Amino acid sequence: MTEDCIIFGVGKAANPFFYKSIRKAVVFTERNMIELYTLVGSGPVFVDHNDFGFVRDYILRRLPETTEVVYE
Repeated sequence: MTEDCIIFGVGKAANPFFYKSIRKAVVFTERNMIELYTLVGSGPVFVDHNDFGFVRDYILRRLPETTEVVYE
C-alpha cells in the first residue's frame, strides 16, 4: 500500500490499483478481507485480524466519494 495505490502481485506481475480508480469495495469483517473492484478487475486485500481496522480505515479514507462500499 502506498498513499496513491495498493499493489497486487510482485515483479512483472505487479498490478497497482489506484484508489481513484476503485469503483466498489466489499468489506468482509469476519474474514479480515476487503475485495476491491475497478473497471477492469478486482483483487482481495487480506489483513491480519489485529490490523484489520487500521487497514480498512486507511483504504476507505482514500477512496473517491463515488465508490460504493458494502459491508458483508
